[in-house]
Amino acid sequence: MLAVLLQCSCACGAQVRPPSDHGAERVVSLAPNLTEIVCAIGGAHHLVGRTSVCNFPPEAVKDVSIVGGFGDPSLERLLSVKPTLVLDVALSDEALAQKISEIGLRRERIPCSSLAEIPDAITAIGTLIGHDSEARTLAADLRSIIEAFRARSLTTRHRPRVYVEIWCDPLTTAGKNSFISELITLAGGINIGDIVNKDYFQVGPEWVLDQNPDVILCLYMTGSGDARNSLLQRSEWGAVNAVKTGRVYSDLDSDLVLRPGPRVLQGISLLQNSLFRSGSVPDTLPDGKNTEEASMRLRIFRILAALVTGAALSCAGIVLQALLKNPLAEPYVLGVSSGSALGAALAIMGGLATAGAFVLPAIAFVAGAVTLALVYLLSRSGGTSSIYGLIISGVIVSSVCSSILMFIIAVTPIEGLHSILWWMLGNLQVTSYPLLKAVVVIVLAGIAVIWLMSPELNALTLGQEMAHYVGIRTNTAIALGLAIATLITAAAVAMTGLIGFIGLIVPHVVRSLVGPDHRRLIPAAALAGGVFLALCDLLARTVLAPVEIPVGVITALLGGPFFLIILASRKKRGWIG
Repeated sequence: MLAVLLQCSCACGAQVRPPSDHGAERVVSLAPNLTEIVCAIGGAHHLVGRTSVCNFPPEAVKDVSIVGGFGDPSLERLLSVKPTLVLDVALSDEALAQKISEIGLRRERIPCSSLAEIPDAITAIGTLIGHDSEARTLAADLRSIIEAFRARSLTTRHRPRVYVEIWCDPLTTAGKNSFISELITLAGGINIGDIVNKDYFQVGPEWVLDQNPDVILCLYMTGSGDARNSLLQRSEWGAVNAVKTGRVYSDLDSDLVLRPGPRVLQGISLLQNSLFRSGSVPDTLPDGKNTEEASMRLRIFRILAALVTGAALSCAGIVLQALLKNPLAEPYVLGVSSGSALGAALAIMGGLATAGAFVLPAIAFVAGAVTLALVYLLSRSGGTSSIYGLIISGVIVSSVCSSILMFIIAVTPIEGLHSILWWMLGNLQVTSYPLLKAVVVIVLAGIAVIWLMSPELNALTLGQEMAHYVGIRTNTAIALGLAIATLITAAAVAMTGLIGFIGLIVPHVVRSLVGPDHRRLIPAAALAGGVFLALCDLLARTVLAPVEIPVGVITALLGGPFFLIILASRKKRGWIG
């Protein structure tokens, strides 16, 4: 029966029928599944425009003009092909729909994102382009064969638990509302992401290990490449059943199982073969005796990352507030975080992040140091650098770095875009233990140096002139303090991305508890900052579990109001305005 189903499926999706005399519609398709439907019902000759991701059937679309991206056409290109009908599933900006109507083009939105909507989409398009008979026949065939798959799946005794990895950084999986989840059910499996009513969502590796799936499917939307080998090398994942039995697959055609269209039957058959075939066990597996122990180790490393990052940002904030005599100072103020983020983003985009454990923090530190040097040079006037000059220059340079970072995001290919965006929002998932070890060493050494500078920092809080009178070499102390703050901030940013407000909230709270003496303030702030960030991460992981919220979102939600409170209190005291 499986052979018959595959034969029907190929007839529905892969074959391009010859042109007919049905109407003279000039069609632009803004979705790849709609393009496939048009071709499947014999309407390929109607196509005059398509998107850059409309790639099937190749012989039918290769000569069709590209008018833009998926749901995001260029109006100029759209007009140039002179269409009479524009088909889309959903536009990236619904304002485009109004613009398309304003320039006199007929636009039809065809819902086609679920299994049930495919036959209806086929009949709707058939009516629009004058291929009613072919469309009704294809839709009826699909409905009957899908029901046969559904009935067969109900008799399946052993239903393997499946983890679908849509992207690896951050880990993104398919939820209950996704098309792939429907196909897994019909193929006889259980999608472990069905506990969440979403299309796709981000998860932590601990959750995947806790679920212990029998099969792992790497279905990256931009091609899976060497995803299987990469996943098999992940630390602690050797405890997962799918990895132990070698049932990790990245060789599936993602278009067949992620694209709701006329080739859906091929997609179901492909999934069936993957779910119930024997795996190829790799020669070597990453460490991991059982999922409980492996998950616990991942959580411990994540807590350690939170403790180190929180300590680094808190101590950097204390140093900057002491040197700049500004209660609102934190690593973002002087552009250190933005500069380090820019350097790290360039490293990620250029593939340098995987060159070694120390490469990413080194690049982030160099970028942060260059940013700090630029801020210092811009703030100099008459051979000296004023505190307020540093702050103003820092804000300007930080804005420039942020703008460049936005430009990088705009031009980055989609395969790297997810990683950079998630990294910018803060991510405590440890992907490299050597990197974690490197950051721990850098941060602990930096905090130790800052603590040894406590007398200098105590004196500098009274002002540079007063510190000079008590024997402090102010220029050296300021330069060293800024350098250490830059170093530990850059190391933290390289490992966890941008996490704001830790350097603002923690120093003020701790200072009110232990006093302004830096000998007590620095160790207390390091401990409090680490604990605070670990608690924020706990909240981020549990509030919508198993969906993960970026920890930077939590710290921003807490830090924003805190920032305004400090600003308002200082304004009343005459500090500003």
